[in-house]
Amino acid sequence: MLRLKAYISKEFKVLFRDRAGLAIIFLMPIALILIMSLIQDGPFRDYQEVKIPVLVADWDKEYLGKGVIKELYASKIFKVDTLINGQVPDEAEIRRQVSDGHYQLGIIVPQGTSKLLRDKVQQKVNLTLKDFGMLKDSVKEIAVQDIPFKIFVDPATKKSFRTAVFSSIEKFVSDIQLKEFISVFRSSLGVTTPKQEPMDIGQGGAVKFEEFTASTDKLTPDFSTNSVQHNVPAWTLFAMFFIVIPLAGNMINERDLGSELRMRIMPGSPFIAPVGRVITYTIICQLQLWAMLAVGIWVMPFLNLPSLVIGQNYWLIALAGLLAGMAATSYGVMVGSVFKTHQQAMVFGAVSVVILSAIGGIWIPTYVMPESMQLLSKVSPLNWSLEAFNDIFLRGKNTLLCLPWIQTILFVSVCLGLIRWADGRK
Repeated sequence: MLRLKAYISKEFKVLFRDRAGLAIIFLMPIALILIMSLIQDGPFRDYQEVKIPVLVADWDKEYLGKGVIKELYASKIFKVDTLINGQVPDEAEIRRQVSDGHYQLGIIVPQGTSKLLRDKVQQKVNLTLKDFGMLKDSVKEIAVQDIPFKIFVDPATKKSFRTAVFSSIEKFVSDIQLKEFISVFRSSLGVTTPKQEPMDIGQGGAVKFEEFTASTDKLTPDFSTNSVQHNVPAWTLFAMFFIVIPLAGNMINERDLGSELRMRIMPGSPFIAPVGRVITYTIICQLQLWAMLAVGIWVMPFLNLPSLVIGQNYWLIALAGLLAGMAATSYGVMVGSVFKTHQQAMVFGAVSVVILSAIGGIWIPTYVMPESMQLLSKVSPLNWSLEAFNDIFLRGKNTLLCLPWIQTILFVSVCLGLIRWADGRK
C-alpha cells in the first residue's frame, strides 16, 4: 500500500510539472465545448435521409391505424416495428422501449379512432351539404371528440429533429383524412366518379397529437436536447480519452530517462505502477468532468446558449464519470506501454481517440448514422459513456443499471492484459 501511495504521489508531481499536458487536459476541452456549442447551436440540423426507429401500437385495427403504418413504411424515413415479442405493445411497454433508447418514437393509435374519424368526416359532409340546401334543415352539428394520437419521444432526440418527424406524421394523417372526406362526400351524393387525386379542400384537423417524453408523464415538455446538452458531455468524454497524450508521453519520458527501470528493480509487484497511474489519472478525469459540467451550467448562459441540465443524481453522475475515467486512463496506460517512441504513441493515441469519438456519437448522434455504423458504435467506450450521461441527464434514469458496468470492466481488463503482455516483453 505504501508503494502504491508513492506511485500515485509521483504521478501527480510529474503531471503538475507538465504544463502543456495540463493545458491539454483542462483548457482544450473547455475550448472544444464552447466552440462546438456555438457552432452547432444554429445548424444543429435535421437529418432527413435516415432510418428512424419507430414503434407503432395499432389498437385501432381499421383503416386509420393501418393507413398510418402503411404511410410510415412507404416514406422510407422510418424503420417501423409494430410488435414486441410477437404482441402489440401496451402503453407501459412503449414508454419503456423509447425511454431505453431502442426507439426514437413510440406511436399509439387508440382503439376506435377510425370510427371517430368517420363520424367527424360524416358530420362535416352533412353540414356542407346542408349549406347547399341538399339536406334537410333538421341536420344539426353534434359534438364529436378529437382523436388523440399519443406519441412518446426519446428525450435525447433533438427538438428540430422531432419537428421534422412530426411534420411527416401529420402529413400522413392529413392525407388519410382528406381521402376519407372525399370518399364520404361521394357516397353521400351517390356519385360514382373515376378515381382522381383529391384536391386540398382545407379539411379540419380531426386528429389531435399528444406528445409525451418517454421518461415522464409531462405533456409537451419544455426541455429537450440541444447543442449544449449534447456537446458538453460528448466533448468532456473526448477530453477524458485525449488524456492518452500526456499520460503516454510521461511514461515514455520515464522509460527514456531510466527512472522506469529504477522503479522496476524495487521490491514488489510490477503491476503496482500501471494501477497507480490508472488511479491518479482517473482522479484527474473526475476533476475534468465536474469542471466541464460547471462550464455548461454557469458559463454557457453568458454566451446566449442554454444552460446545461444535469438533474439531481450527482452520485450517479460521479459513478458514470468514474467508469469513463477508468476506461480512458487504462487505454492511455496501454498505449504508453505498447509503443516505444513518442511519435508512435502520439500518432496512434490521437488518431484512435478521434476514430472512437467519430463512431461513438461524439460528433453526431448515433441514431442518424447508417445502421452498420450504429452497430459499430457499440464497440466504442465513448458511446457507452455518452449513453450513460444521456440516460441520467435526459431520460431521468436513477439506477445503477443505466451505467455501462460490464462493457467498462471488459474494456479495462483487455487494456490491463495488453499492459501485462507489453511489460512481460520488456
